[in-house]
Parts: sequence; structure tokens; C-alpha cells
Amino acid sequence: MKLFAAILAISLSAAEAAGDAKQSSNLRGDVDLESPARRSLVETRSRCDTLANCDLVTGSYRASEGLEGSYLSYQEVEIERDWWAFKPDNCPDEGCPLFFWIDGTGERDYQYDRQQAWMEEMFNRGYVAVTVDYASSAVKFAGCYGRFLGDGSWGVDDKAKSIFDRDSSHSVTSKLCGEHANCDLGIAVGGFSQGSLIVGLASEYDDRVSAALLYGSGNLPGYLEFTLAGIRDMQCMNTVKLAKQRRRYFSGDNDRLFGGDYDGTRTQLAEISHYKCDSNGGAGDDNCLHHPESNSEVPDPYTGGTIENTGGYYIVKNGVHGQFLEWPCFYDPDHDHGLPYYRETNLDWLDTTARATKPHLDEDEKRVTLEMDLEHWRLTGERAPDGIFFEWAARVNSRGTLGRRWIVAEDTSSFEKTFDRVPKDVVGFRLTARTYDAAFIDQVHVKDRWGTFKNLSFDRDRYDGYCLSRDPERDFARCHGNKSYKCIDFCTNGQWYDCHDGVANREFSLCP
Repeated sequence: MKLFAAILAISLSAAEAAGDAKQSSNLRGDVDLESPARRSLVETRSRCDTLANCDLVTGSYRASEGLEGSYLSYQEVEIERDWWAFKPDNCPDEGCPLFFWIDGTGERDYQYDRQQAWMEEMFNRGYVAVTVDYASSAVKFAGCYGRFLGDGSWGVDDKAKSIFDRDSSHSVTSKLCGEHANCDLGIAVGGFSQGSLIVGLASEYDDRVSAALLYGSGNLPGYLEFTLAGIRDMQCMNTVKLAKQRRRYFSGDNDRLFGGDYDGTRTQLAEISHYKCDSNGGAGDDNCLHHPESNSEVPDPYTGGTIENTGGYYIVKNGVHGQFLEWPCFYDPDHDHGLPYYRETNLDWLDTTARATKPHLDEDEKRVTLEMDLEHWRLTGERAPDGIFFEWAARVNSRGTLGRRWIVAEDTSSFEKTFDRVPKDVVGFRLTARTYDAAFIDQVHVKDRWGTFKNLSFDRDRYDGYCLSRDPERDFARCHGNKSYKCIDFCTNGQWYDCHDGVANREFSLCP
């Protein structure tokens, strides 16, 4: 017991030190000049010269590299990493939309020729096409949220935030949107392996992301090395904000990196895509891209309108992790056999879907303040170190459509955020867990100058509080229902609702 108590004390002290370290960071300039991504940039410089109307645009973004130091004294490390883009010099007056391609892990899966091919294809479709350097080595793959023990590498969630965070002046989207691309025309994303996980989470941090094409993705790491490193599952891929009709997944039937075998691959694709197909519906067990005619057009949570139901997944026969990307029948027009995974077909889908963008929610110039109290009677654990997501919900076409996300209540016991504008016809707001670290919310209110705004006031008075976590089993004492929720809709009728349906977060607000 004494040994256990000592270990617990050290762990708590280390956690507190790590939490304190997040308030400051050490910005370095020592980028690995020999990384596959850096070599890719060198090769790319000449590629743009061979394309008509191509300007090569380059820059850098601030990337989190994890924590360094002893177990009792951690500090967040950030470095500047490169991004580079093919920009059409003949964009129309309204500008060009934006496309990201991010390749996979390490020497084998981060290939400059492959990513240049994707960039060129979308450049030819009228996009500013960009890729990035990131911590792509195998030892820096750290699951969703990074590993506290070991080297403390950041997970794919933090990598996505560094690249796509709309509220950070240091992100890639902030550097490109406006000056080089019109992101209101759509942001299309594509990626392979670890890159697919990063771009798959892009919509968490920029709601202009409008379509995704994801290869070799998953939520179930299959290698023993991942398990030994503490990467057992990746639930962050199960709650992607981007509507399922705007996401397509392609994996081999023998993907040992994600899924482990055919059954694991099929199970994880159903979980992350939010589609489930069988031989009695859709086009068969492995082809879940075409859906019954009666379900061909469905409500679109992204726009509030409708959209063709063409998202889903496809399992490539005899394909291991990404091997099929090198098959001529995948990329070569001379070998186009009309297969569902043919690259050009899916890039056309990506182009069309990404350009179907969301209108801005009508807003009122009304100043309101969100107030949150995360204190309760416990010695530790009140705070959410990485914060939680907040979204307004407004009535659009008789549905509760969700707006953009903000990260709120980050590593604090009390929080306030003021909004100068709110959506018209607001019906409530949604709080969503960002990580496994649960948040206990004692009170949450929205107030205007006269008091409570539209009945949005919820108070558990230190008992039976609202707990949020990506893991429902992870909770504090006195959580309502003795569990944590993945997301909660708080509504103007004074009620709140669990907005996770057992498979995924509901795409529309439950507020009436």
C-alpha cells in the first residue's frame, strides 16, 4: 500500500506539473532537415514549374511536439514546421477552394511522389493544394491524445489542431485562408494512414472542412507495438464532426495496422464512418458507398439542407495497408476498370461534395456570455485539461443545425466567453467531450444584459453534475446517472438531452 501511495503521489505531481507546463511552451527552431517531409518539399519545388499556371506558395506553422523534461517537470515543446502549396494563378475573382493531402507515417508511408500526385490532381480541379511537414516518424505516432509516459509525443488530435485550428494565427488554415484561398468555397481533405487520422479530425477545428477522402484509416491499431505503447483504441475517430455523407473511407481487407484482419477492418470502418451495410442493403458487405434508392438523398447536417447519400466505406480485396494505392487500377487511366476505389472517380466526388458549402447561419448582433463552473467537492480532477467543445444550435429548415466549434473551459475551474453575435432562431447549444479527461460541470449559463438568455441556465448545485468524457466509464463521484456523457444538448425549453445515440453523436441537435 505504501508503494502504491508513493506511485500515486508521483503520478499526481507529474500530472499537475504537466498541466502547469501547458500554460507556457518552448518554441524551437530545430526542424529535422532529413525528415521525409522535408525531402518532399525539396522535390516539390520543381514539380510546380512543370504545371501550367502554378505558383508555389510556402510557409510554416507552429506544431506541438509533445512534452519534455522529467516526470515531475514537463514543458510543452513547439517547433515551426513547413507547409507548401500549389496555387493556381488563374483563380476566379472569388478565389479558389483549399485542398489538403497528408501522407502516412515514416519513411515507407510518407512519399513525396504520391502526395504530389494528389496535389496536382486537385490543383487541376481548381484548388489551392497544400501538404505539410509533421511529426511523421513511427515513434511520434501516439494515438489520439499522446502518451503521458515515455516521450510524451502529441497524438493526432493535437497534430490536427496545430494544422487546422481556425482560432490560431499559427495554423496552416489561418496562413492560407483569405490570402491564398477562399475557404468559404470549401476545404477538401485527403490522407493516408496517420495522415488520414489527422485530416479526419480537421473538422473538429475548422467547420469550413466540407469533404474528406480517407485511406488506411481506423480506430483499432492492430500491431503489438501500438498496444505496448499504450495505444489500444482511438475513440476520437468515432465522433468526427463532419457529416458522414461527406466522408469516404477505403481500406484493404488485410490491413494489419488498423483492424488487424478482415473482421476487424470491417467493424472499425462501420464504427468510424457511421454506416453499416450488409448483403440485404447497399451493394454488399464490402461496398458501402451506394445506398438504397429510398435513402439516396438525406438531410445534410453540414448545410441544413439535403445531400446525396454517397458517403461510406469500401474494403479493397487482397489489399494490405495502403498497398492498393500503388496498383495501376487505382491511379492509371489506362487501367481504369470502373472499380469503386479508382482514384479519379473519388477525387471527382471529393471535388463536387466539398464545393457544396454551408451558408453562414443568420445572426443577431446580441452580446451574450457563456459562464461555466467546473468546481465541486473533490481534491483533484475538476478541470478538463484540454477543454471541451461548444456549438450553438439554430433552427434551419425545421432542424437543429449546429454551428462552428469553439474549445472552452480549457484547464480551468471557471470559465467565461463572450459572443457579440448569436444565431437567429437559436434553440440551444451543445457541449461535447474533446478527450478522455472528464469534465465535471456544476453550472452552465448563457446570460445577456438582462439576465438569463432564452432560458439557457442549468445548475446542478455541486451534486449530480454534468460529466463529459469520450469514455462513458470514466467519471467522477456525483456524476448524473453515474456516468460521463460524450455530448449533451442544452435547450431553450430548459431541458437537456444525451446526444450520443450509442454509435455516434447525433448530427442534428435534439433541441425542439
